[in-house]
Amino acid sequence: MITFTSKDSGKILAIGGGASLGASEVGIVGPFPRYSIAREDLTLTDGTYLNSRYNITVTGTATLKSGTSQDMLVKGQRQAAVQGEALILSQLNRNQWPMHGNGVLEISAYGGITTNTIKYIDARITSIDLPEQNETAGVQNQEYTIQFEAYEDGSVGSNANDPAGTTQPTYNLSSVEESWDVSPAEDRYSYDGNAAATRYKAYTLTHTVSATGLKSFSGVSAKEAWEEAAAVVLARASDSPATSTTNVLGLPGTSFNPYTNLGIPAGTAYDHVRTVNSDMTGGKYSVTNTWVISDSPQAATIDMEVSYEQSNVESANTATVSGTVTGLETGTASGASSTKYKNAAQAYSTIEGNFYAAAAAEYTGSNGLKNDEYSKNVGRNKATGTITFSVQYRDHVTLNDGAIEDSVQVEDNGGTDVVAIIGVLLKPDGPVMQDMGSITEKRKSVTYTAKMKVINRGSQPTHGPGIVDGYQPPSSYVSSSTQSWNSSTGDYTVTKEWVYTSAGSTYAP
Repeated sequence: MITFTSKDSGKILAIGGGASLGASEVGIVGPFPRYSIAREDLTLTDGTYLNSRYNITVTGTATLKSGTSQDMLVKGQRQAAVQGEALILSQLNRNQWPMHGNGVLEISAYGGITTNTIKYIDARITSIDLPEQNETAGVQNQEYTIQFEAYEDGSVGSNANDPAGTTQPTYNLSSVEESWDVSPAEDRYSYDGNAAATRYKAYTLTHTVSATGLKSFSGVSAKEAWEEAAAVVLARASDSPATSTTNVLGLPGTSFNPYTNLGIPAGTAYDHVRTVNSDMTGGKYSVTNTWVISDSPQAATIDMEVSYEQSNVESANTATVSGTVTGLETGTASGASSTKYKNAAQAYSTIEGNFYAAAAAEYTGSNGLKNDEYSKNVGRNKATGTITFSVQYRDHVTLNDGAIEDSVQVEDNGGTDVVAIIGVLLKPDGPVMQDMGSITEKRKSVTYTAKMKVINRGSQPTHGPGIVDGYQPPSSYVSSSTQSWNSSTGDYTVTKEWVYTSAGSTYAP
């Protein structure tokens, strides 16, 4: 006898093999139906056995039940009775909604013998075919073909000829995929502390595990297909890429290590991002883990540029060190706090003392690059864990070591001829001009300006007058003298003006 017991309603559907139905059964009676079983083994691409799919075809002839009232001599009664069996067949296992639709399919021998019973515990009806009614000796009957699909073989222990039985796969799956991918993390480098020294590469490592599950009915209640898929995926999708793994189903074999087998340095894993996708109706579950791998001692990547500008206009050449420090996440993907900015700040504090060395390595001038930061801009973004910086160094030659830059401006005027201009009445060609044989007084104005270093802004500088006095002409008199000082900006100015009459004076220094 063949029976199908619904997992949803518990009703037993009897399919042939008897002249009557039991009290708890519904279905059809008739000769024991023919059946065929086709097994298709599901494997991974590499040939690893995953599961088996069974397609069971049951073909038979439905006869009328003993209690069916019909008279073959009355036109249409036999036809109506046969159609009643057709209705039962066409509506098999459609007694409630919603439902999983799965059940236990059992094919037992005659006479109640239970040994060697064929049993599938997750079978489902995939199609029912009722061909044209046939007629034998004037008697109409209803033939049928019912297609079942199943994955879980429940015949274990019922086969007297095979005491060892079979083993059901741990995971009820139709497919599993696992892949590793590595690529250089472009423009993401790190340094060993000296911004002009060793530079370390970084790599992006991606691990993806995905599976498609099947509903499982081994337990009391159904286990969803996505849960079956999630079981194997979560067992494989480790938070650490350093773990060596074997076959996707845990079979013994050669271990796979992402560092060794993908050819990247066995560095520290940072910036762990875990992406999970669950297709509930499709029975699919996937996890993608992504890391940034670096063997640098800094938990940050540094995009740094050193540029050198040689000017034929300005009095100084400039070397600039600029870039961005991006902190790497050392916390877990599911952690509530981030360590990116903390790591960025630590890396920046390590390399900022070496900016001058990086600039000096690119300098090609002859004056000598000053070990003073001419300008410095630092931006900190705690939300993104980044620090941007730009530092300039110049080779400007200063007159005073306490100044970032300084200069002297000299102005000379006076010493022109004295001419008397006398207007004459009725003289059409203009006034009478008479050389007085003298010249105007000469004046020299000297201005010294400086931008003092931050460390030298505590008090007003005193070196300015000494520099300006070096330009004093001989036999001259001071006509004006001024000084200005701004301790906030470091701007310092000294101006002196002399008046003199001696001829042939020259500039001092």
